[in-house]
Amino acid sequence: MYIGMILIFENRYLIITDANKYWRAIRKPWMVLNYICAVTVGIPFYLMIPEDQESSKSKVFEV
Repeated sequence: MYIGMILIFENRYLIITDANKYWRAIRKPWMVLNYICAVTVGIPFYLMIPEDQESSKSKVFEV
């Protein structure tokens, strides 16, 4: 969600400052970096899922 908001503001910035050649050169790598960040942000949480979920369920229900 944050990446989408950043890209919307970036698009508005590009529309307002049309003559900025520096930002036009940086824009595509910036967008690729943002999309990569958006995709990879969930990987650590996915890797933290326990493989043996039955034993984890029993530990949770003990409390």
